[in-house]
Amino acid sequence: MLCARSGLPVVSDLRGADIAHGGQGAPLAPVFHKFLFGDIKQSVCVLNIGGISNITDLKEDGSIFGYDVGPGNGLMDSWIEKNLSKEYDAKGAWARG
Repeated sequence: MLCARSGLPVVSDLRGADIAHGGQGAPLAPVFHKFLFGDIKQSVCVLNIGGISNITDLKEDGSIFGYDVGPGNGLMDSWIEKNLSKEYDAKGAWARG
């Protein structure tokens, strides 16, 4: 739809394409982590806690692998929405009590 209306090439369905090629649907996080930490001369593991937590494994030899590890903030966001009628726990206010 966007491509048809704008006449411009559009990159889309990155999640689906990543899954089709053996990934777990978070193709941009590992690339971003490699950009941030790629110059480090040792293996690095980056934990990204979003709605779903994922890990990027940056090996010393330059190889990279990212994968989901389980729920992150998504469970808290759902609870806050259901019980407090808010989208998320802004600045951890509810969690701090």
